Amino acid sequence: MCRLCGNITELSYEHTPPEAAFNSAPVVEMPSNYFLGNQEQPLAYLDKPKGRTNQRGAGGNTLCGPCNSKTGSWYASKFAEFSHGLMNMEQAANSADGVSSEIRFHPLNVLKQIVLMFLTSNGDEFHKKNPALVEFVQNRQSHKLPRHYKVFLALTDMNQLRGSRSSGVSGRIDFDSGSNFVYSEIAFPPVVMVMTFDSPRPDQKLTKINWFRHYDFDVAVKHPLSLMRLPIVSYLPADYRTEVEIRSGVAGISLD
Repeated sequence: MCRLCGNITELSYEHTPPEAAFNSAPVVEMPSNYFLGNQEQPLAYLDKPKGRTNQRGAGGNTLCGPCNSKTGSWYASKFAEFSHGLMNMEQAANSADGVSSEIRFHPLNVLKQIVLMFLTSNGDEFHKKNPALVEFVQNRQSHKLPRHYKVFLALTDMNQLRGSRSSGVSGRIDFDSGSNFVYSEIAFPPVVMVMTFDSPRPDQKLTKINWFRHYDFDVAVKHPLSLMRLPIVSYLPADYRTEVEIRSGVAGISLD
């Protein structure tokens, strides 16, 4: 099933994120049971990463040819420009924690590409259960992104980067606050993207960008952005601990 139009047909390879957004090199795809089920060596995924090499870059056969071509011309190139702008922001970081800069980008095109990536990163059932997301991407002029979907961004901290990750709908409970978090995440340098579903953001350092929808298709703006930098070390979605914090936690050492 094409994860945009829903047709059952031959599928083409969809890079997630787009190939021009730093996703042209081979990637090693690590199976989840390697970092979730290795009780004897819980840090093996950091010390001895292993998996299947995908020569084409991160992604998969998730879109039919027409949808791949259409969204590629509408959104992918604008997202790639945005991604390169964010990489420049990260490299010129004016703070250890975050970055503030004014960059030129196409807000609606970028937001629609991000929503498309969450459609392709989740399974067929996600497409069926979220027709509003499908309509938002298929209609390039649409500004209708229902409020229970919230999209957030952060920068990957390039000094604390051990890989990339992509997750379908995930969840966790904060037992201290009683909050339930439901989200999907794509973290690929230089950007962390999170979509929540009737849920608070899983980390307060994530910046909400739903306001991108108020611009028209193909309209470019020069706008200030303030984004936090987050370490991507763990392969668990929305886990922004540093490597020191992860190793100390496994060893049972308190950082207080």
